[in-house]
Amino acid sequence: MNFETNDIPVGGTTAHLWHGGDGYPVLMMHGAGPGTSAMANFGKVRDPLAERYHVYATDMIGFGLSGRKESAPYFDYQLWLDQMQTVLDEIPAGAVRRLHRAVYAGIYLSHHRVQRRASQADGVDVSNPRRSPRIVEYRGDP
Repeated sequence: MNFETNDIPVGGTTAHLWHGGDGYPVLMMHGAGPGTSAMANFGKVRDPLAERYHVYATDMIGFGLSGRKESAPYFDYQLWLDQMQTVLDEIPAGAVRRLHRAVYAGIYLSHHRVQRRASQADGVDVSNPRRSPRIVEYRGDP
């Protein structure tokens, strides 16, 4: 499966975004553990999902191939919220399915700035995709 990548400007730095596949959009969001990135958390499941969905994923700012802040706080909750809104704006209008690795990603979507799009989403949550990918919650196709 071929995935397109690009860097999008967010808050004075960049967020690395990749996407590919066909179908209903799925946004993958990783947590904030050491050495994490979208590929580290979702690399094993992105190709199978892209056979059925249009998969989007971003490295959170400060992680993976995304840029870094030049001044503290380096891990900036508000900047991550801005990033999630910017990424959602890159996805065609309509509902978005979410797939997240950690509590941090779920919190991003509950914030009022991104809730308009996220409230339309069904949930897909992955349990430890690095070791043994398995969907632990699935609420049907749109």
